[in-house]
Amino acid sequence: MTTNILAIWKYSAILSFLLIIFGISASFAYGNETSSITGSVINGTNTNDTPVGIIVSLEIYDGDLLVAIKEDSVTEKGTFHIENIPVKDSYSYDLKTDYRDIEYSVSITSPMFSEDVTLRVYEITDNSDLVDILGYTTVINEVDSRDSLINTMEIITLENKGDRTFRADVAKNGPMSLIRFSLPSNSVDLDVQSNLSGGAVLQVDRGFAISAPIPPGTHEIIFEYRHPYSGEFLSFEKSFPFGSKVFRVLVRNGIIGVRSDELDLMEPIILGNVMYHRIEAREIPPADSVSIEFTKLPKPTIAQSVMRTILSDRFPPIAIGIFLVCILLAIFFLLFNKRHAHAGGLFSLDDPKSLEIIEEICKLDNLFASGDISEAKYIQERTELKSLILGFKQTDVYEVI
Repeated sequence: MTTNILAIWKYSAILSFLLIIFGISASFAYGNETSSITGSVINGTNTNDTPVGIIVSLEIYDGDLLVAIKEDSVTEKGTFHIENIPVKDSYSYDLKTDYRDIEYSVSITSPMFSEDVTLRVYEITDNSDLVDILGYTTVINEVDSRDSLINTMEIITLENKGDRTFRADVAKNGPMSLIRFSLPSNSVDLDVQSNLSGGAVLQVDRGFAISAPIPPGTHEIIFEYRHPYSGEFLSFEKSFPFGSKVFRVLVRNGIIGVRSDELDLMEPIILGNVMYHRIEAREIPPADSVSIEFTKLPKPTIAQSVMRTILSDRFPPIAIGIFLVCILLAIFFLLFNKRHAHAGGLFSLDDPKSLEIIEEICKLDNLFASGDISEAKYIQERTELKSLILGFKQTDVYEVI
């Protein structure tokens, strides 16, 4: 019996050891799995120029972390071959090259390593007539009544219908050659995102411009901003330097109204179970503009207006202290009034005279803070006003030392 137990134990130990060894080996082999990729770089412009000798780079990412870069140069046949590419389920791969100082890229996955990948490059043009705005959508999702700001998102679909990459030549044609978009006056918090690579966002008259090169094909630009309003209506001109095949305004149901004599009222649409009112126009020519009016804009509450004034840069720090003193004074009076409701001669907060006196104290504090009244007169008048509120005579006030 003892011999059998020892034999079983010995074989179990050997089996466990083999499983551990093979498990480690399998894990090690998987962790060091590599592959290769073969592809070609094609000049998409109708020329005889072959991009011989340019470098093709494969950037390997694990999430946002750059793990490695593998490179090869393009042969006379326009091909490239990259080897020893680490493979892992969490990895992503970007294939890139620079041609005429413009970056071209394509995202690939590891199953594509077994296929020939094509990377297209193009010659350059500064002819902006090749760029069309296919769609221009303005979406109003939210209105900030406290700060009187309309939160706006705009979605642009543009197309380069040629076979050359458009890159504006500002030195030759001036800043008006850039692809431009208009904004309402005094807009703030502009945020621009696009699937175009390179370039920058530049501030121009009545809006902004992008300097990113635009390869042939369709591309998306999304930008968000907030613009202020006052009152219940806001009218502004929307300009279209490059025109637009379609322009539409979508406003979420129930927040504000929208109208325009130059846009047609369309049937509402449902986006994500939310209804949006819609007005739109088609075939807007370049350099044209349309007038839009937002209606039924919400007004800030009294509390929101007060807080906005206090938090603004124009509100001096000393005034904040004065304001807080007035608030504490009002609270004190309210509590005192309730505690001594039986006493004669006391003002009630329902009495307009009480509120007038509190307002006079606040005005007096402002005069003193701005240096328009002497300290002696300020103390005297403030004491008299407090005496009226608290219901006792001047002689009942103790001097503070």
